[in-house]
Amino acid sequence: MKQRDIFLQSEGDAWHRRNKSSVFWDGHKTFIKNRLKGLGIEFKSALEIGCSCGALIDDITKAFGCTGYGIDPSKEAIRHGQETFEDIQFFHGTAESLPFGDDAFDLVIFGFCLYLCDIEDLHKIAAEADRVLQCGGILVIYDFYSAGVFRLSEYKHFEGVLTARLDWPTMFTWHPRYSLIHKETVFFKNTGDRIIEKRNVPASDLECLWIIKKGGS
Repeated sequence: MKQRDIFLQSEGDAWHRRNKSSVFWDGHKTFIKNRLKGLGIEFKSALEIGCSCGALIDDITKAFGCTGYGIDPSKEAIRHGQETFEDIQFFHGTAESLPFGDDAFDLVIFGFCLYLCDIEDLHKIAAEADRVLQCGGILVIYDFYSAGVFRLSEYKHFEGVLTARLDWPTMFTWHPRYSLIHKETVFFKNTGDRIIEKRNVPASDLECLWIIKKGGS
């Protein structure tokens, strides 16, 4: 069975139940929002792929005054988001088939989801993100850090599912239209009452923010 189907049918909801408290962490949201603010770019329409209940995309839309959309394989997360963030438009689905028109967004975010996608779908996923992202737009990837070595590991929560680590921006930057404009590794730790940012940790524990610009006209 495809991993996307596993997440659409059950594991997406299970992931949401395990992590629904952490998706509201200010550490991640503020980190990503501030780096985007630092670019000095305004956005009109933003999409988060793998949005969970929409806490990040809601924060982004408020910060930039843009419209916000989110797509996630978890029906429970989508219901949670619809009840919590009324200004966000939510969709149930996965990254390789986006229910949006061409050039619909000037900001597309992969919200910590690529590591769980089917490896054989990565070409489709890149093509779909490219299709919905306007020329001159910004693509954000927030995921596990990789030193450039492709690696598959067992996903401990569901037998047979694999997690991947690779240099995610290369899905796009092989093309001359795309250029990496920011890369930053980070590690956030939940101490129970607050989130702290740490730097001196093993590479295997690091997360990374990549910001990529789509050129052209």
